[in-house]
Amino acid sequence: MTERLTDYINPRSLKIVMADIAKGTGKAAHKLSFPKQKPKHEKPEDAWKWDYIFLIVVEGEGGLFCSYRILRCWLEAVIQLLARCEEWTALENLIKLTEMDIETHAYTDANKQALREVLQKQKVRLQQLKAEAVSFEEALERARWWVFVLRSCMNKRCWNLATKLKDSQKGYFENYPELLEWVERVALEQLEWLRRSKKGCQKRLKGQDSRTGMGQRGLAQI
Repeated sequence: MTERLTDYINPRSLKIVMADIAKGTGKAAHKLSFPKQKPKHEKPEDAWKWDYIFLIVVEGEGGLFCSYRILRCWLEAVIQLLARCEEWTALENLIKLTEMDIETHAYTDANKQALREVLQKQKVRLQQLKAEAVSFEEALERARWWVFVLRSCMNKRCWNLATKLKDSQKGYFENYPELLEWVERVALEQLEWLRRSKKGCQKRLKGQDSRTGMGQRGLAQI
């Protein structure tokens, strides 16, 4: 099933005021009224709101079916939807859906122009989000590499060297403190593991023949 903009915005949930309808239809507000609610309708708006169009009564003319796209509140709903999107793939999809919506539905010229201007700004933001995503992937890959290196350190000497090199490259994580925090946490966890391992070796070596001197030399390598 083809995705539509109405999958993200429910037109029936829009708060529509008469002034907005008057501007969209070009009719005088005092000549407009909503159809009367019937017994079968649960709410008053059920008498005039449908999924894709709404009905308004024009004095002297009768009922007039209109597209939600002529309304300012629809325009604002689309703008807010785009503005709230912070993930580039989702934003790219919403931009495409909005462009399709403009081409397939009855927008007023003013709403169409306003929305196209918004889309141009969102396309610029899309490129920025894409660039940031690429930078994040690069930083994440480097963070993963440092996690691997630190967890591979089997003695304190190796850990000290790895930590110094890691600290010299903190600039890679300047915009991603959460990645730096992850690497730092792994470094401390590995250090704690080395300390526990050393204590375990000390306990085991106490039972060995100290005359060989192997116990102390072995510990010196950790």
